[in-house]
Amino acid sequence: MLTVQSLRSRPARFRSLTGLTVEQFDQLILDVLPRYAAAEQRRLWRPSRQRRIGAGRKFMRPLSERLLLALVWLRVYATYEVLGALFEVDKGTVCHWLQALLPLLREATAVDLQWPDPDRPKRDWADLLRDFPDVEAIIDATEQRVQRPKDPRGTPPKDKGAAQRPYYSGKKRAHVLKTQIAITPDGHIGEVSQTVPGSVNDLTLLRLSATLDRILGGTMLDSGYQGIKKDRPDQLLYQAHRASRGHPLTPEQKAENRCLGRYRVWIEHALARLKIYRVLAGVYRHRRDAYHDVFRVVAALTNRRWRCHLLVAS
Repeated sequence: MLTVQSLRSRPARFRSLTGLTVEQFDQLILDVLPRYAAAEQRRLWRPSRQRRIGAGRKFMRPLSERLLLALVWLRVYATYEVLGALFEVDKGTVCHWLQALLPLLREATAVDLQWPDPDRPKRDWADLLRDFPDVEAIIDATEQRVQRPKDPRGTPPKDKGAAQRPYYSGKKRAHVLKTQIAITPDGHIGEVSQTVPGSVNDLTLLRLSATLDRILGGTMLDSGYQGIKKDRPDQLLYQAHRASRGHPLTPEQKAENRCLGRYRVWIEHALARLKIYRVLAGVYRHRRDAYHDVFRVVAALTNRRWRCHLLVAS
């Protein structure tokens, strides 16, 4: 059976299963604990509760064990049956623990998803500041496949497929969910947009998110955001050139794209760090309305990991 105590003596295994070091896990417990206590107070004193305080079944495992299960689910994305076997509980208990803990994790890690202080030292920015001295953020969107949505029972034949169409991405040729992130050039994720169905294009998502309103300096974008400069003629935007029929790229434009690509690859690295957590890497199997919370929790945990990496590197 997996327990916190049994994993503490094997730090490499602990990190592999949870994505965090033992020290980071201990700090996460301290961050979650006051929110958990407040949530328990609300649960026990809710008007509809019929038992007295102290009555009813007690949790069979401490908070640390339940939090461990939630992190293993995010990192490995095992089925509830597999998690139940690993922690020796039934799959209904796994579902109950996750539903209770994911909102608390989002609250506890919200501080990790904020734009950093603009006056902080800019690590590893030397080349970027030489070529693009005003850049503050890099923006891109990522998609994840979901199971094909089903039409409700009794849907008229003429409306068949209505539930699926919003999620179908012609680019990916699959049903997907799309989320936009914005990072600082040293890899810190500063913002996560609302998750939208896959048929929404990147430019529309950028407009809906209003992320550019919160970025004071320059912003790097890829060629998929054609038209954004018309919306914001006074904002500093660095965007890759895009060839069109009858208008190939000039050598100068190709050179500019290569220069931008050297720095835009950092957001691809940030997305790769997110997808170390398998819940964001494969086909998402659970409720779509919970996906945004899952994405934000993973982004916050990724920032915690990355911040420690930067401290060690410096």
